[in-house]
Amino acid sequence: MPSIYDKAKEIFDYNQPKGFSPVDKMLKYFEFCDEICEYIKQDAELVKMLSDSITDEEYEDKSLHILVQDILFFYMNYAKEHELLNKRVDLCWYVGAFISSEDKTDEFIDEGIWINGYNDKYLDNVNSVKVGDKIAIKSAYTQKYNLPFDINGGTASVMEIKAVGTVTKNHKDGRTLDVEWIKLSPSKKWYFYTMRNTIWKVERTDDDSYNNALLDFTFENKPQVYNDFLTHPFWADKYLLDDENDKATYLSEIIASMKELGGIASLNEITNQIENRDILPYIKTNQAWKRNVSAEIQKHCSETKSYIEGNDDLFYSVEGLGKGIWGLVDYNPEENEPEQEIPTVIPYTKSDFLNDVYITSTEYDKLCNLLKHKKNIILQGAPGVGKTFAAKRLAYSIMGEKDNNRVQCVQFHQSYSYEDFIEGFRPLENGGFELRDGVFKRFCDKASRYTENNYFFIIDEINRGNMSKIFGELLMLIEADKRGSEHSLNLVYSGEPFSVPENLHIIGMMNTADRSLAMIDYALRRRFSFYPMRPAFDSDSFKKHAEQVNCELFHKAVEAVKALNAVIVDDKSLGKGFEIGHSYFCSDNPETITDELVKNIIAFEIIPTIEEYWFDNETRLDIERQKLEVLLGDDNGAV
Repeated sequence: MPSIYDKAKEIFDYNQPKGFSPVDKMLKYFEFCDEICEYIKQDAELVKMLSDSITDEEYEDKSLHILVQDILFFYMNYAKEHELLNKRVDLCWYVGAFISSEDKTDEFIDEGIWINGYNDKYLDNVNSVKVGDKIAIKSAYTQKYNLPFDINGGTASVMEIKAVGTVTKNHKDGRTLDVEWIKLSPSKKWYFYTMRNTIWKVERTDDDSYNNALLDFTFENKPQVYNDFLTHPFWADKYLLDDENDKATYLSEIIASMKELGGIASLNEITNQIENRDILPYIKTNQAWKRNVSAEIQKHCSETKSYIEGNDDLFYSVEGLGKGIWGLVDYNPEENEPEQEIPTVIPYTKSDFLNDVYITSTEYDKLCNLLKHKKNIILQGAPGVGKTFAAKRLAYSIMGEKDNNRVQCVQFHQSYSYEDFIEGFRPLENGGFELRDGVFKRFCDKASRYTENNYFFIIDEINRGNMSKIFGELLMLIEADKRGSEHSLNLVYSGEPFSVPENLHIIGMMNTADRSLAMIDYALRRRFSFYPMRPAFDSDSFKKHAEQVNCELFHKAVEAVKALNAVIVDDKSLGKGFEIGHSYFCSDNPETITDELVKNIIAFEIIPTIEEYWFDNETRLDIERQKLEVLLGDDNGAV
C-alpha cells in the first residue's frame, strides 16, 4: 500500500526530484501537513466540531496536527475505495482465488497480488492484462436455497464478488499480477450470467447488456435486475429442466451429436442431429433452444470457429464446443477449475434436529435459549451420549441450514496454545519467523464480516486444554456482554485491537467420565453455561429407532446397558456422569445392526469402559462384566 507521503504527493500534484532522501521526504511531508492545516484553520465550523467532540480526558489538539493526520489517513484508506466503487468501469478481469481447493482471497489481498493457480492454462490471458485494468476476485458456485427470486426449486449459478482492485504490475509470467485490492464487506452476489473459469474478461459493449449490467453491479453498486434474466428464453428454458440430470443430458447430447458427426460440424448440423437422436423429445417443441445454443457456442468458442469461403455457417470442433459449454457455471464441468466452490447448503430445522438427536422438544428449546442468551455453552456427559453429534446439529438448526462455512470445529489437547488459537510466530522455510493468525482469530474475523449470520465455534474435549494458556488475555471477551468492537483488547504479538463478534457462539464438549483430566477452572466456568447430556434410551426418538432394528441381541443389549447404568448411578464413586451412552447403538441404517456388530460393541467398547470405571473394585467389575458376557455367548473373545 502506498505510504501516507505518497498519498499527500498525489493530493498536491507534487513531482518529486531525483535523489530525494528519506529526510527530504519527511520535511516535504511536514510542508504538506502545514498547508492542509492552514486551510483547515479557515473553516471555523470544522474546528468547532472538533472542539465539541473532545472530552476532558482527551488531548485538545489546538494545533490541529492530529486532525490533519486523520484527514490524510482517511484519504489513504477510504477515499480511494469510494473513487473506485463509484466510477464507470468498461473492462474488468474476474478471477478466481482457489488454488488446490484452498481459498487464497485474504492472502492475495494482504500481499497485494493475484496468482493464476495453473502452470499450463490461461497464461496468455494473464499476460494480456494491462497495468491500470480493473480486476475482481470471484467465487463461482451453484445455489438452490434462500435465493432472492423464485425459480420453482431450481438451482441458480452464483458469482460471489469478494474484492475489487486495480492492476499495478504484470510480471508477464502468465501467472502473477500486482494488485491494489479493496476487500468488499459484505461481498456481493451476482446470479445467472456467471463463469467458472479462473480468469474471465468482461468488457462493456453497445450490444451486450449482460456485460454492462455486471460491470455496473460490481463497480457502481447498481442492483441486478433478476427479471432481465428470468424472462429471457435462454435462462427460462434452462429452468424448465427441473432435474439436474436433465441438464447434464441436454449438454451431453450436444457433445454426443458432434462426435457422431465426426468431431467437427456446423450449428445446423448439430441441432438437426440432436433432433434425429430423439433423446430429448421436448427439444422439438422448444423453439428458443437453437438460437440460445448458437449464441453460447459463438460466445465461448470463437477461437475454434472457421468460415468456409462464401458460407457464413459456423463450424465447431468437439474440443472447442466442450470447453465453451462446460465453462457455463450452471452445469458441472468435466474438469474443476481451482476457484470452484460448490457449497451444499440445505435447510435444517428444529424438526430435523429432533429426528437426529434424541432429546425432547422442550429440552431443545431450553438448549437454544441458553446458547442465544449466554453465547457460550458446554455439553457435558459421558462418552456415547452424542455430544459432538448434537453440537453441529444444534448449530445447523439455529442457522436454519447445513452451512459448514459458518461452523468451525477444533479439538483441544494438552499442547494446544495461544499461538494455535489466537496468533503467534511460525518459522519460515528460508529462516526467520512470520506472525500468523490462529484458528479462533480467523473465524472471529470471518464472523465479523457477515454480521447478519450466526457463526458457531465448536471445541471438542474443551477440558483437555489449558484454558488460561489458550485464551490468554482474551478470556473476558467471550462473555456475552463483552462482545463487539467497543470491548476490544490489543493482542500480545501484533498489538492489533481484537474483539469477539456478537454473532459468534461457542459450543464446547466435555467428557465427564475421564478422571485423568482436571475439571474446568472457575474463570472459564463462569463464562459458560453447562448443559448435561444423558443417555436417551427411554426417549421416544430412540424407541422409534429401536423399532426399526430387526436384531434380538440388540434389544437385549440395550436393556442390559440400561440396567448397568442404574448400577453406575448408584455407585458413589461414579454417578450420572459415567453412564453408558445410547450412541453406541445408533446407526443411520438400522438394517446394518447385526448380532456380530452388537457383540463387538459389548466386547471392545462397553466392557473396556467399565474395566476402567471399576479398576479398583474387582468384585463389582466381575459381577457387571459377567452380565454383559452372557450376551456374547461362546464369543467371549468377540468377533
